[in-house]
Amino acid sequence: MKNLDNKEQSLLVGCDTIHKAVAYAKSLPTVEEALSWIVTWEHERALKSETLETFFDFAIKEVTIHFTETKIAFWRYDKFPFLLHSPIEGISDSSNGGSVKLTKYGGMVVKPTYILPEKQGEEFAKLLYALSERKNQSTEQINKECNEELNNIYRRYSGYKT
Repeated sequence: MKNLDNKEQSLLVGCDTIHKAVAYAKSLPTVEEALSWIVTWEHERALKSETLETFFDFAIKEVTIHFTETKIAFWRYDKFPFLLHSPIEGISDSSNGGSVKLTKYGGMVVKPTYILPEKQGEEFAKLLYALSERKNQSTEQINKECNEELNNIYRRYSGYKT
């Protein structure tokens, strides 16, 4: 089978079900490539089957949602929890190292560590924030205890001050 560019394209790619085909299409870099591939895959599948039933509606809906839903990028940062995050404005092509342009941070471009759909991204960010707060509270408590102990040591030896 050849695609529109007359390049050989294997239907097999391990996609023997519509769910595997949709998963493969979602792995492609652009919505255009994904939809083109899913249409070609479904056309070939329909030609080989004995029924006229197709899964175009399901496949196109799933692929389109994947490429249009808001995604949140997480990238390395030098302070605990060592990640920052922002919704993604756009994803660059792979020739740029898989970088993303952010909605926040003045449209900065970063190479993400994680890219998650909005709902999972917000959950992940909340977990990181809660952990960071817990660490800050623990650090404050330890600092308070250490400062109290330090003051006690100073008082104990205050008579030896010069």
